[in-house]
Formats: sequence, structure tokens, C-alpha cells
Amino acid sequence: MSFKKIFSGISIQQLDQVVSEVQKNIQVPTVILLSGPVGSGKTEFLSHLLKKYGLTQIASPTFSLHHSYSSPSGQKFVHADLYRIKSEEDLDSTGFWDLFQDTNSIVLIEWADLVDEGAWPLDWKKIKIEILKKDHLRDYILSEIP
Repeated sequence: MSFKKIFSGISIQQLDQVVSEVQKNIQVPTVILLSGPVGSGKTEFLSHLLKKYGLTQIASPTFSLHHSYSSPSGQKFVHADLYRIKSEEDLDSTGFWDLFQDTNSIVLIEWADLVDEGAWPLDWKKIKIEILKKDHLRDYILSEIP
């Protein structure tokens, strides 16, 4: 079942309501595709989401392309940052697509808009999160990509 939900004027103190909405729509395997300008809060959003799973040491993998985590309950996560990727061919040469071999994972992608929506695995649930920053508040547009 597809969904679309918009949260407007969200402060950092209200971020948990957006995270909860995303969390209730996750099923394994899921890829969460985040987009938004520099400084919009993509890593911050993922940190809040991963805290819901008991993970507290989260860093953006801008220079290493991806980090892997396992929650205390054993749920596997892969956090990727595509900011430094120049083309989709770069993803092929780094082995990026191999991250989707483990269908027991939840894959979290920052700068996902740098990749065509049709490139993501068809058999994975895809949740798109667009973040727009307005001063200290943010708008979040959540949707499922069929």
C-alpha cells in the first residue's frame, strides 16, 4: 500500500513524530532514500531513526561511501552517502549494488536523488524522504515509490 505524508514546520524537538511515521512503514527489505540540500538534516534524521533501534554511534559515511550497523535486536542497517558520487557508473565500480544482496537489511541512502528512481531494487520497499530546510524548521515529504 502506497502512502504520502507531509510534515511542515518541524523543529528538532518534533522530529520523533516524523521518524515514527517512517518506522511504522518499514518492512525488511526496505531502502530509505533521502534527499535535500546540504545542511537540511539528512544525517540528523537517520540518527534519530537509528536511535529508535538502539543505535547511538552514527556518523555520515561521506568519505567511506557506507557504514554497516546491527541493532541490539540483530536488525542490520547499511547507511550510505552518495554525495561524492559523480555518476551511476561510479556506483557500479565501487560494488555499491552488492549492498542489496542481503535482503534482511534496511538500507539508508543520503543524496539518493543523485540516482534515477528506477535504479533501486524492484523487490525492495522504497521510502522516499525529501527534506526542505526553512531557517531552524524543516518540511518532510514522505512517500513510497512503487
